[in-house]
Amino acid sequence: MNRLKNLFLRNWKAKLITLVGSFCLWIILAAQQSAIVAFPGQLPVEFKNLNSSLVALANNDFVSIKFSTQSINLSSVKESNFSAYIDLTDLSEGTYTKDITVTSKDPNIQIVSIAPNKTTVRIEKQISKKVPVSIRVDGVAKQDFIASDSSSTVTEAEVLGPESIVKTVSEAVAVIKLNGEGEDFQRSADLVAFGANGEIIKNISFNPSTIPVKITISASAQARSVGIKVALEGSVALGYQVSAITTDPEIITISGSSESLSSTRYVETQAINVNGLNQEKTFTTKLNIPSGIVVEDKNQTVKVKITVTNSANIKEFKVSPSVTGLNVNQKASIDPSEISVFVSAEDKVLNLTNPQSITLKIDVSSIGPNGQVVLSQNQLGLPSAVSFVRFGQDNLKITISGP
Repeated sequence: MNRLKNLFLRNWKAKLITLVGSFCLWIILAAQQSAIVAFPGQLPVEFKNLNSSLVALANNDFVSIKFSTQSINLSSVKESNFSAYIDLTDLSEGTYTKDITVTSKDPNIQIVSIAPNKTTVRIEKQISKKVPVSIRVDGVAKQDFIASDSSSTVTEAEVLGPESIVKTVSEAVAVIKLNGEGEDFQRSADLVAFGANGEIIKNISFNPSTIPVKITISASAQARSVGIKVALEGSVALGYQVSAITTDPEIITISGSSESLSSTRYVETQAINVNGLNQEKTFTTKLNIPSGIVVEDKNQTVKVKITVTNSANIKEFKVSPSVTGLNVNQKASIDPSEISVFVSAEDKVLNLTNPQSITLKIDVSSIGPNGQVVLSQNQLGLPSAVSFVRFGQDNLKITISGP
């Protein structure tokens, strides 16, 4: 035991110095080893070398990275230290799977991983068009005050971006947010476009990008509730009619000057196109807010359910055409032998109408042995009080045989 004790205590000062030195050396070596770090946040992905007449859209606009570093203060590493991009050299319109590249501007930083490291890119033609400018006022003015009017010297803007997106943009909107204002003011507002569900449409730009907006603040009058009037354009499918229209909400609360309130019995929607509609459908559309009126619940959109049903006043008849203008020894064959004719009338009249009471006479005196005849209403003979709607087809083929 004494021998073991002497072994540890002999030259203990030298041994302690050696131990401390070894520990310090280990700390220095460990500090020099590369540390793998996840960058806090995500890096925006850019496009490089894209033809100026095209525009690109990627499924992933941002990437996450991990990097290794030596002898660097991690708190000094910022987004500007990196560049994330997709190289689109020599690519034309189409859809591609492309690598995402991330480089470091600091030689002490090495990229270890990129997530995702690939993405789908759609390249489209870049187009522009002119759209009207509207103003949307959000927020609340000073108590007992409202934004009674809004205007701008700019009434039209150019929207620029991918063809598939620009085609869907119908207007540029300048959004002004109220925050307790009690008097008139003028402010610059960015132009944006909104989708059908109220979301801001991305990947487009406007020229100009901002416009001056003048807001008139007035003392508010007593609020009142009004209904919503749905504006329709186009015609539903043949044989159908609009049987019901419901809105959500059914009524809205508006405020404004006494003069504006007294002249506003309802708020109308923007026109809904029902062309060819043959089944129930719900649309989302915006309200056309009259000048001097503010919607209290700030609801600028409304859901409209349109129900269509079969129209009992339109009926289809199969009619066999006859021909005139043939020579004595000539014969004519008609393809098809029956034509659908759609007519309308009161129910009691339609109930008494039959195919034999409708005539379709085709004059073939001016056509050759084989010809196409365009159908027209003038060739029809209809009973009294029956109106023509349309033919089931536009033309028919007539073959003439004989001298």
